[in-house]
Amino acid sequence: MRSGKRGITFLSFMNRSELTSPPLSMAASEPFRVFFPLGILAAIIGSLLWPAFHAGWLKIYPAIQHPRLMIFGFGAAFVSGFLGTAWPKFIGSRPLTLTELSFLVSSWSVAQCFYVIGAVQPGDFAFATHEILLMGMLGFRLRGAEDWPPPGFILAFLSLAGAATSALIFCFASASISPRIDVLLRLIAYEGALLLPLIGVGSFLFPRVFFAGTPRIPPGLTPSARSRKMGIWGGAGLILVSFVLEAWGRVQTGNLVRFGALYFWAWFAFPSAFRGTCPSTRAWALRSAITAIAACFLLRGFWPGPGFGLEHLLFIGGFGLTIPLIADRVILGHCAASPVVSPTSRSWRWIVWLLCLAFVTRASADLFPATLASHQVYASIVFVAVLIIWIGIHRKHFHKVSPH
Repeated sequence: MRSGKRGITFLSFMNRSELTSPPLSMAASEPFRVFFPLGILAAIIGSLLWPAFHAGWLKIYPAIQHPRLMIFGFGAAFVSGFLGTAWPKFIGSRPLTLTELSFLVSSWSVAQCFYVIGAVQPGDFAFATHEILLMGMLGFRLRGAEDWPPPGFILAFLSLAGAATSALIFCFASASISPRIDVLLRLIAYEGALLLPLIGVGSFLFPRVFFAGTPRIPPGLTPSARSRKMGIWGGAGLILVSFVLEAWGRVQTGNLVRFGALYFWAWFAFPSAFRGTCPSTRAWALRSAITAIAACFLLRGFWPGPGFGLEHLLFIGGFGLTIPLIADRVILGHCAASPVVSPTSRSWRWIVWLLCLAFVTRASADLFPATLASHQVYASIVFVAVLIIWIGIHRKHFHKVSPH
């Protein structure tokens, strides 16, 4: 069976929502129901570390804990929930078992607990264990599978390997690696762990977010399978090259190459990213997120000085918006009573503008050191407000069961 046919099967499954499965077996076969809420919890805790520190409740400066909880917690939970749900369906294999889900949730949760208390090395080991377990469970299902997943899903699988490898080196050999390798590993673990799945899985899911409810896609905005593959693998290759360039001191060049990689991917794999009109609020939000990612790389290519401040355009405006959008599509496809999504959404407009406010506030904290403490607190509170709005949108969906 070809992956295109398997994709149609998966999409038809996503559009059904009847109560048929027991809750525990449902959670195992659709682990997004467990991991998405856990990811939101990790993001809330990771964001509130800054107010806790500035209030004197936290004695450790959370410069390491915060990104671990946001990337290895929030981001990894959503990647795990999505792949754990979609991968077996695409290849025609059996879903995860309750025992497997228990191991995945336990290893992820242990890592986050270690990060919260400041035990970063044990946390990295637990996180690497989680990633290795997930890779093993997904890889094992390729034996006797009816089909291979779409190319972008393989790229997401490889990003798990990169994150696990980086975490293990951080845990056992961080003191012996060179500064260049340290930068390279952090780029792979922090940016690559989300950017590679974004262009890989996004090449398949983003058009379904962008054109949801649209009767037909405008001519010229539907890439061929060959064009999509070229965009995915060409973009991924350029991203890895950009990581090496930045690690070896070419920060501006590396970010400009990363900008080129994103534009190359969009041109060949997802033309709607920068072309055509937005047919819905969610489409506008998605384009805003991709634009934020591109703007971050472009700005850092010409203005590398305020690195940490500008990077939050990537993490808040980019990943902070694309991750909930993909999750929104998954949840509505599996759990909503109707597959029809309203073209307008006041909640998603609030999410986009609040994330813009959170980025501006957080970036200004680095640009104007006198405001560092207060603006870190304000940005954290605004980001938590966004997470609460997102949970509010989907609070009634997680308990609903779809047949399989």
